[in-house]
Formats: sequence, structure tokens, C-alpha cells
Amino acid sequence: MKKGKEKQNFNLSGVLAAVLLFLLLGIIGGCMLFVPEMKLIYFCYVVGGVFLAYGTLLFIRYFAKKEYELVSNYDFSAGLLILILGMLTLIRAEEVTGIISVYLGIMVLVEGIILLQHTIQIKNMQGIWWVTLVLSTIMILFSFLVLLNIQDFMKDYSGFFFGFLFVIGILGIISQILVAVRTVRYRKAEDLKQEELLEEIDDLPGEKEEEIPVEDEDKDNIG
Repeated sequence: MKKGKEKQNFNLSGVLAAVLLFLLLGIIGGCMLFVPEMKLIYFCYVVGGVFLAYGTLLFIRYFAKKEYELVSNYDFSAGLLILILGMLTLIRAEEVTGIISVYLGIMVLVEGIILLQHTIQIKNMQGIWWVTLVLSTIMILFSFLVLLNIQDFMKDYSGFFFGFLFVIGILGIISQILVAVRTVRYRKAEDLKQEELLEEIDDLPGEKEEEIPVEDEDKDNIG
């Protein structure tokens, strides 16, 4: 039962999606900063390919793990949507480069919201939550700035833009690792407290029923 409960609490597809988004942002920012000949259209192909792979994974996992038996699971819908988005990105890669800042702005916004959820998790586990709160707030505000001032911001502050993507990509992956470690430790501590509580309850004095010896019971039955 315990193993099944831990499996139910662990959302592999969600964790993988968060890590992939952070990784993509870090790679895009780093390559645009340190590889001058790099072109944005290459990233359209990379992003489209990642979307195809991830959507296919969700699609297959939905049937392989029989997740259609769970009412709250929407991996089929999410996988199909991501598959279509990946195909469209690959087919219309040149057109996508014209609105790549929209893609990146939305990705930053999603990651900012994920970090906001990390803040809630860490706070409930008595961790240092204000660090992720500050970082998530900066990311959400940055995404709004990009989405509301799409082309001019990338043209005027391209170095800062891609540098920011590089930094948040690294910090996001670190945050994901720290939350995972913190969650494991918190679970272990809670399980230990539960075991100690059960032991204390067992040690409480109480009336115990007298057990009838087997031999005496047999004699009564014979008589």
C-alpha cells in the first residue's frame, strides 16, 4: 500500500516537463550568448522535436500504464496537444522564428508558475521558501515584459534576454532537484513521526483480553 501511495504522489510526466522546459531555456540562452553563428530557426527544430518526443511519450504512457482508468489523468489530451504543437512548429519553423519571443515568453511564464508552486511546497515543508518566491516573481514579470513588448525587447536587449534565459534555465533545474530532495526528506521524517506515534499508542496501558489456552479450549469442546 505504501509503495502504491508513493507512486500515486509522484507525477513523472509533470516533473519531466518542468525539467525539459528549464533545460530548453538554458540551452537556447547559452547558445545564443556563446555561439554567435547560432540561428533561432535551429531552436525551432529542437523545440519541435522535443515537443514531438514528449507528446509521444505521454501518448504511449497513457495506454501502457492504463492511465485511462484514472479519472484525474489527462496525459492523452496533453500528449496529443503537444504532438500537434510540435508538428506545427517543425512544419512552419521559419514563420515561428518571427514569433519566437512569444514561445519563449510563454515558456518563461510557465516556469515561473512552476517555481511558484515550488515555493508553496517548500513553505509547507518548512524550507527556505522566499528564494523561489523572489525568483518566480521575477520570471513572471519578465514574461509579461516580453509578451507585451514582443519585438522591441528582443532587438534592444537581446544580450540581457538570452542571458536571463540561460540563468533561469540553470536555476530552475537546481530548484527542481532541491524540491525533490526536500520532498524525500520530508516524507521520511513524516513517516518516522507516524511510526513513533503508533509505537506510543501501542505502549499505552490498556485492558487486554485474556487468551484462552488452546488445550483448555479443546478440552471444553470434548466435554
